[in-house]
This record gives sequence, structure tokens and C-alpha cells, in this order.
Amino acid sequence: MYCPDCGNVINENDRFCGKCGRRVDSIKYNTTNNKKEDIFDVDDKGNCHKSNEKKPLNKDLSGPNIYAILGMVFAFIFPIVGFVLGLIGVNQADKYQDKGRGLSIAAIVISVILFLVEVFVIIFNISYIIDAFRCAFDHITISSF
Repeated sequence: MYCPDCGNVINENDRFCGKCGRRVDSIKYNTTNNKKEDIFDVDDKGNCHKSNEKKPLNKDLSGPNIYAILGMVFAFIFPIVGFVLGLIGVNQADKYQDKGRGLSIAAIVISVILFLVEVFVIIFNISYIIDAFRCAFDHITISSF
């Protein structure tokens, strides 16, 4: 048996789909050729009615792509986190009807640029600190004789 919502394989004794959670205990299948005979839906009141309509597999989410927004915010604070959230935002953009795809890509680009800037600053500061210790050490060694 297959779930009519998500297509997940389910056992005949299962009451709910393990993937999407749809109630499937009232669906009857012909086990010899795996074709649907009748699909029955149970509404919130417990009434059973015949329903042969197939629901879409991809459920579009309305509202903002939160991963894109968080990716952009964290791109300036913690570039690595912003990069990861930007990647998730691009991946989730299909579910959000392509909302936030551009924002997610911008978060990825800004994260990479700021990460490279931070690496450059760290390397420059380490070399500057090492040079400062060398000068101080040379000055101490010369003045001690």
C-alpha cells in the first residue's frame, strides 16, 4: 500500500502514514495489482466519505522563507552560520514558492566574502603580533648587554 498524499509505502494494518501523518486506515487497495479501488476520507467529525481526488505531493508554504532571512542576518554576525542557513534557504525556496531564493544567494555571497575578510584580518594580526614580539625581544636583548 502507498500513502495517497506522499507516496510512502505503508502496511495494510497502519492507521497513519509514518512520513506525512495522514490517516490511512480507511483506504482500501486491491493487493493483487496495487490499484486503488476506493479512497475514503474521514473528516474531523468522524464522518467517512468517498474521495477519489489526489492531493499534491509538494505542499507549498505561504509566508516568508525564514532560513533566507536568518541567513542574511547571520552572514554579518557569524559568516559560517549565515552560509549554512543561506544554503538551507536556497534548498527550501521551492517549498516557499521561490520566496527568499535571491536573499539566500545574497547571504551565501556575503558570508563567503566576510569569512575571507576575517581570515585575512586574523592572518595580518598574527603576523603583526609576531613582529611586535620580535622587536621587543631584540630590544630587550640589545639593552641587556
